[in-house]
Amino acid sequence: MKLAILVVYRLTDDLLPLLDLHLARIARHTTVPYTLYGAAVSLGEGARQRLSAQPHVVLPELVGTTATDKHEHAHYLEQLTQLAFDHGADHVVTLHLDSFPIADGWVETLLSLLSPRCPLVTLTRGSTACLLVERDFYLARRPPYLLPDDVLAEADCQAFLRAVNAPAHSGAGLLYATHQAGLEFRELPDTTVPGQPTWRARVFGDVLFHWAAAVRQPPVGPSTATAAAPEALAATARTLLPASWRRALRHLLAPLLHRHLDLPRQQAHEAWVAGTYARMMADPEAFIERQRGGR
Repeated sequence: MKLAILVVYRLTDDLLPLLDLHLARIARHTTVPYTLYGAAVSLGEGARQRLSAQPHVVLPELVGTTATDKHEHAHYLEQLTQLAFDHGADHVVTLHLDSFPIADGWVETLLSLLSPRCPLVTLTRGSTACLLVERDFYLARRPPYLLPDDVLAEADCQAFLRAVNAPAHSGAGLLYATHQAGLEFRELPDTTVPGQPTWRARVFGDVLFHWAAAVRQPPVGPSTATAAAPEALAATARTLLPASWRRALRHLLAPLLHRHLDLPRQQAHEAWVAGTYARMMADPEAFIERQRGGR
């Protein structure tokens, strides 16, 4: 058994405690031979030193990209996956900075869900916060992590994504490849204790923790409300105002809505993330155990 753990790292040094927790939990709970292949997309100097000092971590030179968000993520995951299999890995499993094992046997739990008809195991909705795929399936089909636009537009693909309740993010391409091959994938169940405030912190299969979207800040840009409000007002005013007045109204309202709706919402989200991060990092063991229900 030779496992490759794949992580795309983008972090500043203010998240070093989270990186330390992530690395420590991987080392603590992974009992099979493994190598962690990290894509050092954007790292503070402290984070780079932390990763470089880890005996099981490799930070390979990768082809860069100008893509962003899910396109960037998929770009680097595909390179890491190919590199890991070239180095002889039997399985690869993706993680995020904010996802990591919390119990011994996490790898064995994932492997136990594989079968001749199931070459892939993930979390709910196909998240790359934990997505394990076996070697033979991947190398036989070499699926993209991110679905190309032409495939995504196909009715069969859309029906599949609806059926499995998966968004078209990085990882969806591998899920769809199982469908195209007449196979299946399985999911670790959400075992977060009922009634516990989650703060988007979830436990899966009682072996893996994911603080969903914790290290991704939403862009400060037009929100759905901001974008929709001028359109709605324009539609209402279309029969009441001349075209020149409608254009002026749109230009006037867009920055006002952005200032008074988008920016406060962004600031509130940043405050929420900072508060939750502080709460978790004050005592990570206790925080995680509360989400597990003390198991």
